[in-house]
Amino acid sequence: MKKIISILTIVLLAIIAVCPLSFAANNLTLTVTGDVAGRTLSVYKLFNLTVEDNDNYHYSWDGLASEGFFTSKGYANIYQVLEELRNYENDSTSLTNLALEYYNFCTDPANSETLANKTSRIDVKTVGEDERYIEFTGLDEGYYLVYDETENPNNTVSKARSAAILSSLIQSEEVKIKTDDIHIEKETDVTTANVGENVNFTITTEVPRMIGYDKYEFNVEDTMSKGLNFNDDIEITIGGQIYTNATISKITNANGTTSLEIKFNDFISQKDNAGAEIKITYSAKLNSEAAIEKDNTNQVKLIYSNDPKADGKGESTPDIVHVYSFTFDITKKNSKDETLNGAKFILKLSNGKYATFDENGKLTGEVENKEDATVLTSSGTKEKDGAEVDAGKIQISGLKEGTYTLIETEAPEGYNTPNFEFVFKITPRFNDDGILEDADFEYLPMSNSANGYVTGIQTKDGVAEFTIDILNAKKGLLPSTGGMGTTLFTTAGIVLMISALGVLVIKMKKNKSVYSKEN
Repeated sequence: MKKIISILTIVLLAIIAVCPLSFAANNLTLTVTGDVAGRTLSVYKLFNLTVEDNDNYHYSWDGLASEGFFTSKGYANIYQVLEELRNYENDSTSLTNLALEYYNFCTDPANSETLANKTSRIDVKTVGEDERYIEFTGLDEGYYLVYDETENPNNTVSKARSAAILSSLIQSEEVKIKTDDIHIEKETDVTTANVGENVNFTITTEVPRMIGYDKYEFNVEDTMSKGLNFNDDIEITIGGQIYTNATISKITNANGTTSLEIKFNDFISQKDNAGAEIKITYSAKLNSEAAIEKDNTNQVKLIYSNDPKADGKGESTPDIVHVYSFTFDITKKNSKDETLNGAKFILKLSNGKYATFDENGKLTGEVENKEDATVLTSSGTKEKDGAEVDAGKIQISGLKEGTYTLIETEAPEGYNTPNFEFVFKITPRFNDDGILEDADFEYLPMSNSANGYVTGIQTKDGVAEFTIDILNAKKGLLPSTGGMGTTLFTTAGIVLMISALGVLVIKMKKNKSVYSKEN
């Protein structure tokens, strides 16, 4: 999940004078408008500025704290600094970070000796809660930082940032402060889950700054994928205390997703709790659609008031979490790569229990005894060489990461049932945003006898689905020199020998009879 860090609000103002050579602009006024009510704003000067011929601008840091600041950062001279700042023209983040560093440098007691007799902060003012602008007067040409030093009872700040150029052609320049988006973050306790399991979600945000508001709209919109069923168990806390003054609506959308709308009623009553943590927790169960979706997203956003003088609304950037389930397709084959129907399997889950499935192979639950497990049978047909043959297919879906044991309880007719089990392991890898990047599907043979029976492991349709081939060996003993074939030849040889001996005996008797008559 993205880690949201409150950024100190900084307004960096390049104040450029455009005037004749002999004219030095001063007594300029900077008017700050926007979300200023109740804020404490200060102005710091980074550089002096003089202008020649209307378009030649010369900066210096004489008498300013910025010389010590930039020297401490390793810059040898102001020329290096100015070239570096020009590189930030399209990089507001770097410019903001630099301004923050300058503020911290100027307010750090450890730098008091360096800052002695140097100008840093020009002015500081607190805006009334009902005021819509503040003016800083008596400014001369220069490069300025406006810093929001606002704090609240919970020691957090709702900062603002903006930028403007103040020209000496006019005595009053206006810059509008805009507050940062109110951030919301969502987390889940798991990244993968089996169908039928509960997934716990936690949403966190904070009570915003509501100075200047008479009423305040604060709504949370949460959308779950089709693979998640809400368990109707939302709990809300503000500052650790149970909060019940909210209206919760559950909406089934046309695309099959489910939205939760949480409307905080009379939220302006929380004005004094600005900065306090708001936490929303609930759970949802993965349903059979999760096996199809594979990536079951869940996103949340805020709708909130952003203008105390009008009915304006702001919307936070959605925060998205992902819960994945995995699928693997099995093809049953023999050693000649012929597919086989009729193989029967059951699946043992990572927790040692046995799986139940619907008719499409989607996980539906678990049972204690293997006798109660769903039997999956390789089946289907396909066309091969113009003829319809067995497809030998089984699909198993809706599984989380972990180790699984596939047990073949019956082999196809004419084939041996293995006396070992097939053990597989699913190992996913995620990026920093919780998005699945890749996954391994590994066969773990439990003995030497189990080697070679699983082949063709491949990833299908991204990274959440795998295909594997499981082989069967034919029944029957292996041939040997003392086998049935040799026995038949031996028997036939003996019969021939006996027959030949019989013929010989008869012939000898006949010859003997002839000899007796002659004598």
